[in-house]
Amino acid sequence: MRASPDFDARLAELRAAQKPGETFRLETIAQFCGVSHQRVSQIERLALAKLRLLPDVRAVAVEYFAGRWPAKGA
Repeated sequence: MRASPDFDARLAELRAAQKPGETFRLETIAQFCGVSHQRVSQIERLALAKLRLLPDVRAVAVEYFAGRWPAKGA
């Protein structure tokens, strides 16, 4: 089961309006996208599971959360 294109579009809108350092609660995302907070949580779990299967994701995540990604000047 995957997210609908409508959900993806709404989520992209919300992400574009997000200020640096701002986070959203599951309930806020769910209300904005027109789904339940359980569905948002389910989609999040599925997306994270897919990311864990990609070989370079872990290295990029470590660099990102250490503040070294993207590379300065890139």
